[in-house]
Amino acid sequence: MKQIIMTTCICLLAIQNFAQTLHIEGGANLYIVDAAAINGIKSSSPTLYVEGNVVNNGLMSNAGEIQFTGDVSNNSIYTSTGDDVFVGNAAQNLFGSFSNIANNHFYNLVLDKSGTDLNLSGNISVEEGIYLTDGVLQGNGNLTHLENSATNALHSTAPSGSANNYINGQLRQDIAAGNYTFYTGDAVHNNQKVSVNFVNTGGATYMDVSYSNVGAGPTVINACGGVYDKQSGTWTITPNGVNGTYDYSITLDAGGANLAAISPSAYDGVLKDGLFITDPCDHIVGNNTVSGLNSFSEFKKTSTINAVLPVSLLYFNGKKMNTYNDLTWETSSEQNNHYFNVQKSTDGNSFNTIARVNTLAINGNSAVPLLYNTKDLNPTLGNNYYRLQQVDNDGKMSYSKTINLIWDTESPASVLLSPNPATSNTQVSIYSASNAMGMVKLLDMSGRTVKVIKIQYTPGYNNVELSLDQLAQGAYQVNVYANDVLLKSLKLNKM
Repeated sequence: MKQIIMTTCICLLAIQNFAQTLHIEGGANLYIVDAAAINGIKSSSPTLYVEGNVVNNGLMSNAGEIQFTGDVSNNSIYTSTGDDVFVGNAAQNLFGSFSNIANNHFYNLVLDKSGTDLNLSGNISVEEGIYLTDGVLQGNGNLTHLENSATNALHSTAPSGSANNYINGQLRQDIAAGNYTFYTGDAVHNNQKVSVNFVNTGGATYMDVSYSNVGAGPTVINACGGVYDKQSGTWTITPNGVNGTYDYSITLDAGGANLAAISPSAYDGVLKDGLFITDPCDHIVGNNTVSGLNSFSEFKKTSTINAVLPVSLLYFNGKKMNTYNDLTWETSSEQNNHYFNVQKSTDGNSFNTIARVNTLAINGNSAVPLLYNTKDLNPTLGNNYYRLQQVDNDGKMSYSKTINLIWDTESPASVLLSPNPATSNTQVSIYSASNAMGMVKLLDMSGRTVKVIKIQYTPGYNNVELSLDQLAQGAYQVNVYANDVLLKSLKLNKM
């Protein structure tokens, strides 16, 4: 393994290092100096670019911009007054100590990682700012402490429900009076924003914020001529001040799969420790902000549909089969029902209709249970979110809860072809556990190769587009290889 071993005090300006491992020996000092590069964003010309891992057994001091592409292990002292930027296209890991603001800490922690993760193996401290430009900071049970009370010290533009640009785990930020927005979430509901606006901090010097989807699945309570639908997912907020002396407002900004759990409810409310502190029956649209609070705890967002439901849905379930997803639902009664649209999403936010299923009720009305079924013949690797859009004879619509079927590396279809049948093009999705040389061959039914596409697989999902415009209609065979080994052979129909 090639290594660069730093044994003296070195000042670097605009130097790139292309080693597998940057190793700072015990007793050695590495100083990175370039004040002009410090701006909280990834630069095209960093002070130091490390293409590989970093192991620090000495002193590493950053007063410029370091861009890390691999794992970072700190076994001694790492201090920073600059930009600490993580840019790897694959998941990166932090090992060792980064949680002592005096000796081991980051200054501006920047994630700009093409949607991949930065994994913590211990607590970390960040002195100035956290910039969630692209990627997810995975806490893995550890604490991320932002030791800056400025309301703009945590940076992200990701909307609620986004699968990117948030902290999965516990975030602690130092606080003062002002309006703070926190971008925390988990792997089920992804980014779930929450804002806290302090008039009086109650003597608190910091606040812990986390989100969990625990308790997923709505609890329905009959009320005000409709239903309460308790939102799945919980924000837990804990400052270190004194209850009774706080004065703050809170805004819960559910999104994606979390918001879809109650869609299309019109009226919002807020639960605090299981009790309603705003009432959906007030019929106030967007009532997800509460003011004048003087204690902290767990919060949930709620909603209600203030109407008689045209269809009483007993359940909506999905099951992964060998090559498709099987979707079933049952109604106990129907009034004025016309049909169901089965809708699908890969992000839990934007849905498209993949099937229409007409009602089994005569004239749209039934007082007996009716069972329905349809299939998704083209599941995608990763998340497959589904919901039902119920449409009345008069055009009014309502929605079911959202379910998710995940196709991952343990699924039989680690290679998927969609759409199939196809007209002008189709996409081959291939999951690879490591870097590999890949190839996709398209053959006609006589065994003649009509198209070959080579690709360098990276860990995770790899997509290959196949253009079919020049091909005759009929059946074809798609062979997928990794390092010259056949992974899977699929049949494709060109329409």
